[in-house]
Parts: sequence; structure tokens; C-alpha cells
Amino acid sequence: MVSFGGYLLSQAYRLGQASIVAPFEYTAMPFALIVGFYLWGDWPDWISFAGSGLIIFSGLLIFIPGKPIEGEKTSGNNGDRLLRLFTTI
Repeated sequence: MVSFGGYLLSQAYRLGQASIVAPFEYTAMPFALIVGFYLWGDWPDWISFAGSGLIIFSGLLIFIPGKPIEGEKTSGNNGDRLLRLFTTI
């Protein structure tokens, strides 16, 4: 199962932009939290939660469209690029 997920992740990086695909890797954080709690009874302290929140928030900022650079070709917003990524897999 893990190797299949790694394969799909490598295909996502091959077919899409890294700046769009990378935030989806952060879904491992909540799953690791759940597994760590249920298997070992481990619960992160507030510093770990603050750091995780900062990382997740910065990943979400990627989806906020910015002002286009002069001379840059624009093909839509990031949501359109994300939709194209999932339709080409």
C-alpha cells in the first residue's frame, strides 16, 4: 500500500507542478497523529501543534492567487491547474 502511494505521488510530481502537488503531502501529518495516538498513546505538545499549523497554513497559502508578473502567461487560477492535474492522471 505504501509503495503504491509512493508511485502515485511520483506520478503526480511528474505530471503536475511541484508547487501544487507538495501541499498534498501534508496530509501525512494528521494520519501520523492519529496512528501515533492509537498505537502508542502519544499526543504532541503545543509546540508541535503550533509548528504543524504553521506548515499547513503556509502550504494553504500557495492556493491564494497572486498578481501575475508582467509578461507571464496566465492560464487561469491555481484551481484550474489543480483540476488539470487530476484529469491527466
